Amino acid sequence: MSTRSPLLPALLLLAFVLATDAQAQAPDSTAAAHDSTAAAPDTGWVEIGGPAGFGADDPFKDLPSAEDEGPVQPEGGRVFPYLGYNRVDQFTIGLDATFRPSRGFLPSIMTRMAYAAERERPRDEGGGRWLYEMRLEQPFDDERRYRVAIGTYRRTDDDGFGQVGDIENTLAALFFHYDYRDWFEREGFAIEGAANPWKRWILSARYDQDDYRSITELADNTRGVFRRDAEWRANPAVDEGNLRTVTGGVDYDSRANKKSPRNGMKNSLRVETAGGSLGGNFAFKRYTADLRAYFSPGPSHVAKARVMLGTTSVGDSLPFQKTFAIGGIGTLRGYQFRHFRGRHLFLANADWSWELFKRTSRNAMLKTGFSVVAFTDFGLAWDAPEWDLGHRRPAWDAGLGLGTTDETLRVYFARDLRAEHSPIHVTVRVARAY
Repeated sequence: MSTRSPLLPALLLLAFVLATDAQAQAPDSTAAAHDSTAAAPDTGWVEIGGPAGFGADDPFKDLPSAEDEGPVQPEGGRVFPYLGYNRVDQFTIGLDATFRPSRGFLPSIMTRMAYAAERERPRDEGGGRWLYEMRLEQPFDDERRYRVAIGTYRRTDDDGFGQVGDIENTLAALFFHYDYRDWFEREGFAIEGAANPWKRWILSARYDQDDYRSITELADNTRGVFRRDAEWRANPAVDEGNLRTVTGGVDYDSRANKKSPRNGMKNSLRVETAGGSLGGNFAFKRYTADLRAYFSPGPSHVAKARVMLGTTSVGDSLPFQKTFAIGGIGTLRGYQFRHFRGRHLFLANADWSWELFKRTSRNAMLKTGFSVVAFTDFGLAWDAPEWDLGHRRPAWDAGLGLGTTDETLRVYFARDLRAEHSPIHVTVRVARAY
């Protein structure tokens, strides 16, 4: 039985390192510029498998790049199941049916019928509750840039400031016993119109007439797969009654890639008015802005920032479900969930991510890269007769995160910078925060 000298593997390893270093430092030349096999310039990331694993026979060469991909629009009709889980309905099971052409004058139709298995009904009518939603949208041009829609619904709704989507909240509640939304029942109808006169601009107007009901009773038999002995957060009561609002909006979106933006802006402005000649039980004017910017200072770096502003006119009576609530996941990551609430809002977030490992054709099983993130959050929600942020001391936190480049899984570690001995808050996301 022969033995192998350890010198040979060492010499081979040294030769490989020297050859790789020489290739990376080789000066540019005219021949190299036209040679498809020339080494790619250093991008600052490690590409597992190399930048050209397949070469000319790359089976992924016809797929769109990340920057070319846009939102998926289902063509024609689809029927698919709907499943939700939260602390007031337990399981919500139903069917969604949609018909949504991408071009032409045919209307879009969306319907949902679902049953909340353990919802406590109003007026002690027992358990379970049927929920529904129907929406019809009619375009006025072949490219569907101008359209009107009408819809009616009875649904378990939330205030929209949880910063957590439907799928992510369902997974968090079902598996880890976290429900990041405050729920109420909303029943009524809406009429809306939208125009897309320019490529990046959308103008919209909407009328809502809704009856709001509180859901203070938590559903029976709701336990997460893990943390089964933990207690749910109480679901707060809302200001019940009939709310009629008109909302005008302007949206601007210059992102090249909507799914994983690396550059561009996404800005939304809303003015919402209630009461007066509209009728209903509430009267207020609420102004909100959501301003986001993305830029890439290098191939392996992406920076993004968001500013959210909200205020209510002086003297208006704002119902509880229209107040602003921030803190915790998606907003101020170093604080308890919904630690701050009020009729005024200021929130600023900044994230800088560095992609350490990039997906390549050779390691095709990896659908995305791996990144580290540095971030900071600064903001406050408060009650006052008028906007007086200059007299306030906003909350401030900072931290680090680890996870996939496309933000399908990230873990954030944040600490309150205002307190000397504050704990580290850990949040897990399976969707993009902003």
